[in-house]
Amino acid sequence: MRPSIGIDFGTTNTRLAYFDGRQVRLLTEPQSSSPFIPSAIAYQQGQPLASGGQAKERHGDMAITSLKWLLAEDKVIDVGHPRHGKEPIEVVTDYVGYLRQVLTDQRVDIKGLKVALTVPVNYPLKARRALLEAFNQGGLPIANLYPEPVAALYAVASIQHREGVSAIMDWGGGTLDLACLKVKDNKAYVLSSTGLKEGGDDFDEWIAREALEDFLRQHPKLEADRQLIWKNKNLGLRSRSEKRKCEYLNNPTLRWDNFVGQYDLEYRIETSRFEERLRSPVSKALRLFSQMIQESGESERLIEPVVLSGGTRNLDFIRCSFQNEFGQRLQDELPQADYFRDLERHRIDSATAIGAALLQAIDSHPVCSRAIGIRLADDRQTASTDLFWPIFKRGDKIDPISKVTMEFFVTNPSSGVARLLICDQLEPEIEPAGRLRKFFPVPIDRRESRIYLTFRITEGLLLEVTVQGALAKVDPENTRTYVADLALGFELPPIS
Repeated sequence: MRPSIGIDFGTTNTRLAYFDGRQVRLLTEPQSSSPFIPSAIAYQQGQPLASGGQAKERHGDMAITSLKWLLAEDKVIDVGHPRHGKEPIEVVTDYVGYLRQVLTDQRVDIKGLKVALTVPVNYPLKARRALLEAFNQGGLPIANLYPEPVAALYAVASIQHREGVSAIMDWGGGTLDLACLKVKDNKAYVLSSTGLKEGGDDFDEWIAREALEDFLRQHPKLEADRQLIWKNKNLGLRSRSEKRKCEYLNNPTLRWDNFVGQYDLEYRIETSRFEERLRSPVSKALRLFSQMIQESGESERLIEPVVLSGGTRNLDFIRCSFQNEFGQRLQDELPQADYFRDLERHRIDSATAIGAALLQAIDSHPVCSRAIGIRLADDRQTASTDLFWPIFKRGDKIDPISKVTMEFFVTNPSSGVARLLICDQLEPEIEPAGRLRKFFPVPIDRRESRIYLTFRITEGLLLEVTVQGALAKVDPENTRTYVADLALGFELPPIS
């Protein structure tokens, strides 16, 4: 096993796991003993002023947070310069430069080290590409990209080496990510995965807005300045809400002296209202879990353990809800192991970074745990009659460089549109037509008798399908590219 680095670039916090060939070490900022490095950066006059913990603690009112989600948006970021802002990729690049400095300060020689990065299950393709570019520009080129819940669950599976099916619910600041993993014959396969873009940051914002409402009720003459107050104070208010959120039962009072002028803000989180806010996402999470297990083809009662990780799991209402649902099957601790014997705490919250480092250390190559293919039909056929045509077979290694191009003859539909259905398939006997993952209407010139489909797996582990007709040289508009998130699986060799 070779030295490696695993990075969990979270919405709220980033974790860095360094594997030196024998043990995993969680890296910290120089001024902190915590492995949680806030995903935050503050600017002054367009230049980085502080990053990580210092940005959050000293400049919370101006710190830019939720950095990875900036890459999914098309907007210029205000960095305190009077004439211009920065593109999201530039902001993330600056933060990556700070992470590189943390590694250097911890005396980690990054020359020759391979770095693995994790992303949420449903993280957009555009954002994945920008994220890889930002890490490359920031001096930490990425060797492999893994789904967050897969890396976290691997950290557990690599220790227990127990055959069977396990699952994870990784609830962080920005997303809830779920995965189901089957271990058999010392190999692990991801059967299914899914995600939800709702997390601790959304609950922080709810508390912050409730606090502002309460403040304005006490000071109605400031109501006219509501939007200005929120614009200037929302970052600091959300930061304070984050601290109170996890203590809402024992220490629920949020205070901010001189919040607006000489007026102080003091807001007490109402337990019943806050738990009512949490009830809907918890119910949605449990429904997603059931749907994921159903897709995996496994029996839900045989799933063990059900791992609960991520900072949002620490909310009492969420923890108790999942405890009631899963009972003794629920596991929220990472078992002890020789290669991270010295990690005393935070292990489960750092499981994603640890798993990424271990995956990279053994150079685990992603494979198809389900066959991936298409169903192609004209507008007169129904989906149920389409035939599944495999492109990548179950167990095939995923190589982002290679492409597969296939020629298909088509019956020209009167509408000039064919239907391309991206599917995957676990067992041909069980799913002869495959499981539909995504549907695309494909424009076809009525003069066409054939189309060409090119399939490749992107560096972000998504399936990219390019559809090209024979007349594309004459009409460039006859070429289309589609992308499908197939929740690809991995073959995970055991760690000796």
